[in-house]
Amino acid sequence: MDKFDPMNITQQLALLPKHPLVTNDYKVLTPSMPIVLEAIMDAVMLHKRSLFFKAMPQMGKTQTCLFAAKAIEEFHDFQDRLVIVVTADPRGEESILKNIARTSMLKLPSRPNLSCVRSSVLAYIESRLRSLNGRHIVLFIDEMQALTLADFENLQFLQNELGLRNIGVTTIGFGQTQIEATISLLREQGRPELIARFLNEECDLPRCMDHFWMAAALSMFDEHLTYPVGSDCSFTRFFLPQAYESGFRLTGSANEIHQIMKEAAKKATLAVLPTVYVLEVFRLILIRLRTKDSSEFELKDDAIWDAVKESQLHTYSTYLKSGE
Repeated sequence: MDKFDPMNITQQLALLPKHPLVTNDYKVLTPSMPIVLEAIMDAVMLHKRSLFFKAMPQMGKTQTCLFAAKAIEEFHDFQDRLVIVVTADPRGEESILKNIARTSMLKLPSRPNLSCVRSSVLAYIESRLRSLNGRHIVLFIDEMQALTLADFENLQFLQNELGLRNIGVTTIGFGQTQIEATISLLREQGRPELIARFLNEECDLPRCMDHFWMAAALSMFDEHLTYPVGSDCSFTRFFLPQAYESGFRLTGSANEIHQIMKEAAKKATLAVLPTVYVLEVFRLILIRLRTKDSSEFELKDDAIWDAVKESQLHTYSTYLKSGE
């Protein structure tokens, strides 16, 4: 295809089915992510034992975890750190050490005992750190609320054993608010040392609090997320090229979108705006209004309400109450 012209409807329609916004296969740098990354970089630099971020479901924990892990791995001052990213098994069927082994693609016997898994993970970490000429591992754990007492004990063992070998471990956790029940259980079982090691420094994951957060997120669609590959055509420009050419930007409607989503959340008895749903509303606005594009285009409240309703925001409170 020749150089992409968003005003060319034939080109636009040819690319539309594979647009990342249509396939829902894209990543957005939300305003929350740099805040979290700054805290994690400080923890890694200072060789802290742990840092934990908690949030309700659908707040973008996993994407923030993956973003931060990649950033730490690529940061020039941390090239001697070994970064491992795992997701705790919500069903509790896979132990955290087996999870680390599988994620690291270690070959284990079909039915390995605990000693075998421990030895394999320790040997792998030492080997990788030798190749990096480093003495520090950064372990990211998503869905940390799913860890069992045995998992925490094995993480403690890992820290102790690596400590004896002069290797530091910083655990960065992301999990749901059910982690409070885990902390209570550890207290009841007389294991305050596990709390001190892995859950002592607890932070709320930053979220959409106002229209400024929304405007910063919307600017990604207006300016930074582009398609097709190699073009400078932003997502907003792709779907609303005439409006874009006339100066329309989603960021200019941040306050209206925020107010309508707040009202919808209030009707659904929601105290927060879940990040995943906020981004879904942005996505639906662009996709559904593509056929309304014109040089005089304006984003009306009715169109925002339609996107909010289609996002199924009202079902989120039901989802929370179900405990899924």
